[in-house]
Amino acid sequence: MIKGSRKEKKHDREYLILIDLLARLIESTKGTKLNSETLWLKDTQPLAVKFIMHCGSIFHLARGSRIPNILSKGLSYLDNHSIIVLVRTVHELHLAFNFIYVAPTTVAEKAFRHKVWELGAFLDRQKFPATEEESSKKQQSERAIVDQLIQGVQSNSIFNNLSSGQQKKALKGEWRLGYHWVDLAEFANLDKEQFRATYRYLCSYAHTGYLSIFQMQQGDDLSKRISMIKTSMNSVMGVISHFIYDYIKVYPKTAKLFKQYPKAGQLAFIYHGLGRPTELERIKEYDSLMKILYDALGKAINNLAQKQKHVGIQYIRNYQGTIEFIKDYPRWYRKQYDLPLLKKEIKDLSERDLANWQIEVTEVRGSLQGIKDDIDDSQEQNK
Repeated sequence: MIKGSRKEKKHDREYLILIDLLARLIESTKGTKLNSETLWLKDTQPLAVKFIMHCGSIFHLARGSRIPNILSKGLSYLDNHSIIVLVRTVHELHLAFNFIYVAPTTVAEKAFRHKVWELGAFLDRQKFPATEEESSKKQQSERAIVDQLIQGVQSNSIFNNLSSGQQKKALKGEWRLGYHWVDLAEFANLDKEQFRATYRYLCSYAHTGYLSIFQMQQGDDLSKRISMIKTSMNSVMGVISHFIYDYIKVYPKTAKLFKQYPKAGQLAFIYHGLGRPTELERIKEYDSLMKILYDALGKAINNLAQKQKHVGIQYIRNYQGTIEFIKDYPRWYRKQYDLPLLKKEIKDLSERDLANWQIEVTEVRGSLQGIKDDIDDSQEQNK
């Protein structure tokens, strides 16, 4: 922030480390080949880049702003109000990414939500006043795209399963399908009530009601503004971490970067807990079970893959069955594998233990997804 204490500099470094990790994840997926079935992924990178740009703007605004030649000398100020408006935008971008690309349980639903999102953009462009001939021609040429997207939405099986109200919204390009932002937060496994309170606070600065002016007058003290900015940046660090984990879910092979940048991975894990409904003990228990799950899956898959050259439907059943078995009998699996961290009592695990553990679990998850992708490719070729 505007002051340069050692603690504040450390906070700034951590903020930039998280942005850097997300940027590296995005960079590693450049050039990903898409086909007609994966074309819905084409906007993941632009959306993520927009997210990073807003996070970067928040960082620079937190340094303080200055307008030259004002009142004969220049006007310097700390614009925490614009920062809070951007924080709201960052929250919304993450929830949009999650709602479209992560929350749906099937690829078909993800592709459908992306198509509705895309339709909304073209419908909005049709509403813009075309004051120049070039703009008018552009709108006319895009009407065919709009018709094509509407037809694609209407003929989709996901569309038929929506309520009549949601169908109307889908055809209008209202991509949230009637859900509120707080609903999207719940879909993203964030604490619903905590997000509701945070979002209301952020909106109170974004809107032009008297409350935004009243709060500006109340927070006129510089130390209060600095404190508010630190709170805002902490919130953004949590959102960046959520975005990092969601991006890895979309592109699992990027998890290898956690090993290359362990400090960033540790920070992402720690801040990933912000806004979650889980307390530390529940996080520890969850990570314990996930470690067992992925370790066992890795062994099961590797053994099967080595024995079978051609993988059939039974393999997939074994894969899914292993997941369900471990979920149902976690204690039994605790006894089967020699996992050093499991020998510690959960209450004795440190944040560093958990961070290191999370990196390992994420790596295993990425490798498992890679194996599954290879299996899916193999099945397609054998059809």
